[in-house]
Amino acid sequence: MSEAAASLSPSPSPFVVLLCGTYVTGKETLAFTLAEHYGCPKIKAGMSQFSAYSGARTQSRSGRYDYTQVFCRIWWAKLQQLGFPPDEKDVKGPCRAVLSCLATRRQDRDAIREAMRAQSLKPIFIILNITKETLSGRTLGVEHPEDVEFANLKLEEKARFLELPGEDETDVALVDSMLEMDVLAGEIKGLVGRLSKGE
Repeated sequence: MSEAAASLSPSPSPFVVLLCGTYVTGKETLAFTLAEHYGCPKIKAGMSQFSAYSGARTQSRSGRYDYTQVFCRIWWAKLQQLGFPPDEKDVKGPCRAVLSCLATRRQDRDAIREAMRAQSLKPIFIILNITKETLSGRTLGVEHPEDVEFANLKLEEKARFLELPGEDETDVALVDSMLEMDVLAGEIKGLVGRLSKGE
């Protein structure tokens, strides 16, 4: 492509990669690798997400507050405390940040979409898929080994968030978290490249 043609090409829209998964899927290592690749900050957003989920669930139960609106407000406030969005000098391309998140349900992805789009940012969700059986094998006996009943309750709670994306969620990609880390990182980079262009 000539320099003249390149200068006429539209700049890629700014986007954010949200790496979603349970704590046994290697998302922190992947988030670091991806942030380095895209030349942007890595932000550990799990606690921000949990605060938004908990606050939205509690306040919406009264019937006076909308779940999505509460989630958006808390999510954005917490992200700002973590330094998001970053200063322009801290990013080298259209990816503004890689956020490592907990496993997400559709309702929460919708709320995150609304919050990001309000800031003219395209969210790209990469879901690190894990089966309930694998999750069970990696967590039971590790968490709360002294209380099997409580450990099983915690497992059931986590398993509820292992929700596959809908066919209409064109900004979501599902990847197999059991792949080797290098292979997984390469696959995610390819998916992000396509999703950032709307493919």
